[in-house]
Amino acid sequence: MKHIFLFILTGAILTCNAHIFTGLEFRSKDYNKILHFNNLAEKYLNNNQTDSALYFYEQSYLLAKENNLHEEMCFTLKQAGIICEINGNYSKSLEYLFKADEIAEENNLTELKASILINIGIVYFNLQKPDEAINNYNQALEISKITTDTILMVKALNNLGNAYMTLLLDWNKSENYFQRSIELAEKVGFDDAVMVGLNNLCQIYMNSNRNELASETAIKMLEHYPENPYIYYNLANLYNQNKEIIKAIEFYQKALALASIEPELKQVLLKDLSQIESENGNFEKSLNYYQEYSILRDSLHSLEQTKYILELETRYQTLKKEKEIAELKNDSLKAKRINNLYFFSIIILLLITVFLIFTINYRKTLTKHKISKLENEKTIIATNAALEGEEKERERIARELHDGLGGLLSAAKLNLENNEPNDKIKDTIGISITELKRISNALLPETLLKMGLANAICSFSKAFSGYTNLKIECNTYGSDNRYNSVFELSVYRITQEIINNAIKHSKCTSITIEIIQDASRLFISIADDGIGFDHDSQKNKKGMGIQNIKKRVEVYSGRVEFNNREPHGTEIIIEFTNTNDNLIKL
Repeated sequence: MKHIFLFILTGAILTCNAHIFTGLEFRSKDYNKILHFNNLAEKYLNNNQTDSALYFYEQSYLLAKENNLHEEMCFTLKQAGIICEINGNYSKSLEYLFKADEIAEENNLTELKASILINIGIVYFNLQKPDEAINNYNQALEISKITTDTILMVKALNNLGNAYMTLLLDWNKSENYFQRSIELAEKVGFDDAVMVGLNNLCQIYMNSNRNELASETAIKMLEHYPENPYIYYNLANLYNQNKEIIKAIEFYQKALALASIEPELKQVLLKDLSQIESENGNFEKSLNYYQEYSILRDSLHSLEQTKYILELETRYQTLKKEKEIAELKNDSLKAKRINNLYFFSIIILLLITVFLIFTINYRKTLTKHKISKLENEKTIIATNAALEGEEKERERIARELHDGLGGLLSAAKLNLENNEPNDKIKDTIGISITELKRISNALLPETLLKMGLANAICSFSKAFSGYTNLKIECNTYGSDNRYNSVFELSVYRITQEIINNAIKHSKCTSITIEIIQDASRLFISIADDGIGFDHDSQKNKKGMGIQNIKKRVEVYSGRVEFNNREPHGTEIIIEFTNTNDNLIKL
């Protein structure tokens, strides 16, 4: 038997919000917004748009936390953990679930705690850690016994059976758990759990060569669930295992006829039919099945890519709409403030006018004195402005030299330390001199002027990678936009500074740059495989490099993130939106 379909009963992902939020409207003025966020998350989850679902559960959690609603906080964290588990992000899933478990424990949310423990067990199951998975399943089982929650008890028993069957290959224990799960599920009419338990029992019997029991179990499933393709698939595997090829093919075909809404199962069935027909000498049929299998496999892959693209677009549009609404509200508030300002300004002007009428004679006597004073003040203001301008120009030139020339000189230093050939060192120094001339003469990279921001960054990376042992990969996505020249130069220099910092401090061997451009934003990710650093430490917070990057990004209303990568390395994300004039396309 080549393929095994395991069924794990999870905590309810699509739990009806009304059950969780009973009476919430009496406790929180934000009830409608929390409910709205959860409904949106559920909608996106039903459409397999997990990123958007996760975003709205996180927003719901923040509102619940703000209002000190522990049950709702616990629920949304659990849902977020389940979504991360679905996406294969197990470390983030455990982070959410552990936090939810902590809140449930502190606030005696017993039923939610049992459900959370089951989902923690599922994550450990996926991580191939049987002891941790079984421990969490057992805790959930004990809680469900105390609360007499039969549904949760069935789920815990079934998942214990799966852990012993799949991870420990202990057929006896797993069989016992599945039988207890089926018995309880039949008592409360939990039909899906009955089918899951019987299917898993059938797998045990086949794996332990108890084909007669496997056949009896599959036939029992067939009597109760005649339209379930997995049952026919199990019977087909049994007949194939017993070398009853004709019957095996018959049941494979029956399963295939019922698997129209199960594309993954259909794909497996087509591949198995192709193999069994080939082994039986029916090469034409085998070829036909394989061709159909290949088409389905390619279409599923294309579908996954399309779903991912649509998911990204939906998320961007959702965030854009929310930002537009916030801006409209802000504009309305600004308009109100401006109207108030006009009103008070008129009153003040009237008062000033009246005052001037009564004081005009006195002001005449002070005219000469005030003129002299104003001239002195103007001189001081002009002097300060000139000094400030010179200081800013010095700072700008220092940044250009630091960002542009610093990286090349770092490369020369690396070549010297690595005992590279003299020609290579000379080449690097020559490039450094060329770059110094470029900075001194124009302070504007030629590649940036001609090729645009994304191409200029990739060109710099390619050139840098060419004359050092460091591998730099640069990928661009979306449209090739051009922006305000001052903005392009600033972003180019910021990127250079980040790469220079990685080379000097991270001890990395490779750097990956991702650039995404579309009508609404510019997104740059720079990741290295170095030793990483603690961004939250006081030393790093006050460092010139980090503060310099932050300030320069903030000038254009952008955002910057410093993230540690697993298992090691650093990722820095820079993002700008087109709400700032500096981002308008040329």
